[in-house]
Amino acid sequence: MLIIVIASILILNAIFWGLIPVSKHSPHEMMLDFFEINYKPNVYFHLFIGTTFYILAVVLIHRSDLFFNYESIGDISSQQW
Repeated sequence: MLIIVIASILILNAIFWGLIPVSKHSPHEMMLDFFEINYKPNVYFHLFIGTTFYILAVVLIHRSDLFFNYESIGDISSQQW
């Protein structure tokens, strides 16, 4: 259940950073102004961060598939029913 919550947060971050356009009145700029960070991200920064959050969510959800714990064809055919 915790994995689903974390993946959902990552997907929301991907949407937030990847799809909301850059402008001086965007939520990104409001957050940066609130925390008094003097950085103006451009479009490529938003695309990079959005893509990164999306890839992290996909890797987190499919983490068991990434280790390739599959049996070979010879092992499957030698099993007795």
